[in-house]
Amino acid sequence: MVNWVQVFALSFGFDSLIKKARKVALRVLELLNKRGLSLEIYLVNSKEMRALNQKFRGKDRATDVLSFEAVSPTVFYEPKVGRARNFRSVGEIYLDPGHIKIKKETLERMLVHGVLHLLGYDHKKAKETTRMEKLEQKLLRVLMDK
Repeated sequence: MVNWVQVFALSFGFDSLIKKARKVALRVLELLNKRGLSLEIYLVNSKEMRALNQKFRGKDRATDVLSFEAVSPTVFYEPKVGRARNFRSVGEIYLDPGHIKIKKETLERMLVHGVLHLLGYDHKKAKETTRMEKLEQKLLRVLMDK
């Protein structure tokens, strides 16, 4: 495997989404020609997401996705692989599947959005927003074709 993605369901009822989230994230990295990267995805409920959003963004409400870039890229050994393999950590993505459903979004779109944030894309300025949205749409078209 060229990239390493771990997905954890931290809330009851999200275990069924683990495989899908991992597959989508790996495919997005592949489509972006990224190699040797690792990221973690956490599936959480609205209460946990609200607490994270409050703590790290000062917003007292749930949200669909939060991305946290790695403070400093690290290389680690993942024992489950069976032998030493080096990956550069790009960060963590937190998803609230319940909130995603309420907002009538898709897990795929929120994962694409989160991965792009970890890779340095942003939407703070109009030009950045346009660039990021175009890439999101392009990636989603490819993802949904399969």
